[in-house]
Amino acid sequence: MLGPIATQKHKITTNDNTIGSLVPIYGIASPDLGCSCEHHAICGSLVHIDMLVRFKKMVVYSENNNYKTIMAAVWVTEEANRCVIGHVPEKLSEYFHRLEGRIAQVSTIYHHSKDSNKMAFSNKNDGGNHPQWNKQLVVQMPPILLSSKQRRIFNASITAEGIVGLEKGTKPVAPQPGDYFYSGMHDQGPLPDLKQGGPMALLLGCVEGAKEYNNSFLTTLIEVEKEQKTKLTKSTMSSKTHSISSADSGGPSTKKSKTQKDSDGG
Repeated sequence: MLGPIATQKHKITTNDNTIGSLVPIYGIASPDLGCSCEHHAICGSLVHIDMLVRFKKMVVYSENNNYKTIMAAVWVTEEANRCVIGHVPEKLSEYFHRLEGRIAQVSTIYHHSKDSNKMAFSNKNDGGNHPQWNKQLVVQMPPILLSSKQRRIFNASITAEGIVGLEKGTKPVAPQPGDYFYSGMHDQGPLPDLKQGGPMALLLGCVEGAKEYNNSFLTTLIEVEKEQKTKLTKSTMSSKTHSISSADSGGPSTKKSKTQKDSDGG
């Protein structure tokens, strides 16, 4: 069960009934990431627990004067022009095709307390400070991103990385400041990661600029999976070779040789 975790500098709002895979959403209060419309100054500021969102591919104009495709989280409303409240981190781009069109529900909102001196950071576009950028959503959805086998491998990989794991029904472990990143920007803070016994956090090293996670969970997952496949292939080839060699030799002989008969008779 995902319980609330709090430190002096961070506040976390969460839904304790989270079931399924969790996907992080960044930029929920960022005006220049497509998160404002003619109805709302900042669409992300209206986000609340249990709010429904749909994943949708969008083309945006990036900082380096190029167009790029992002996976946006669109607020599911009755209006024709639905509000974009954020986007999925680019490091999960391999899973974008599986997220497209899927419905998810806001389960957790991470944000800073007003007295935190780490709230604001420089905006490269205009040099201004946008404290509201340091917010992140976690949305829940059916566990479609990974198969059960991949989830087992993933759980093994996050255990190897030393990330805090919580079994269902246990209380959250209080993290230490600087243990791991969560904002998607430049700050540090607590982020629970859950084993298969409870809801599973699909936060696959998706934090931009986190040097500690250059070898992301996703990379670890792929490497572990390749290793598993290699072992399986070698085992299969070895089994086939053994079968062929047994067939060529006529299989294990059950007849006793003349020497063995003489020995038995003697």
